[in-house]
Amino acid sequence: PPQRAAPARPAAKRNAGAKRKQVPPVPKFSAKPREPEPWELLRQRPLPPKRPEDNYEMSDKEDSADESEEPDRSGKYMPEWSEDWTEQLARQEGVDPDSIFGPKVPMCNLDLIFPDVLYKAGGAAPARRKRGSSCQWHRDRLSRSEIVAYRQKMGQLRRWSSLSESLRKRISVDGKANAQ
Repeated sequence: PPQRAAPARPAAKRNAGAKRKQVPPVPKFSAKPREPEPWELLRQRPLPPKRPEDNYEMSDKEDSADESEEPDRSGKYMPEWSEDWTEQLARQEGVDPDSIFGPKVPMCNLDLIFPDVLYKAGGAAPARRKRGSSCQWHRDRLSRSEIVAYRQKMGQLRRWSSLSESLRKRISVDGKANAQ
């Protein structure tokens, strides 16, 4: 036998004066503001004005018959900041670069960097890739444990914030010494 549809229920009639049931308001959650990452703080810091005495002119190597010979640079001006560069480098050796530059790498679109116009200007045919990128790199990403293992292997265990503390102390000591 064919199935019968359930009998339709009569629509409930609303009273003209009846109000809709009010929905309770959504509670406001006070989100605890997160502490900014050290790299975010670094980017907020204004740069000091350029000082001519901090510049070090880089000159191109002159084309000569004997290119293996280095020019004599013994009389060239050396900026003050470069006098103890090896010690500065040693102090920064164990700093995690992600704490300075941030952990996210911006997308690199090679078609924007090397447009067809650039190839044509150089007299070359634009590169055509056999397979386009889906831009889905989720499976190719490093896992958190791989990142931690790499940092440990490279000795990058300190954050920039700890380095900046020691630099602040050094600067304040140097500043007080220079003021006297």
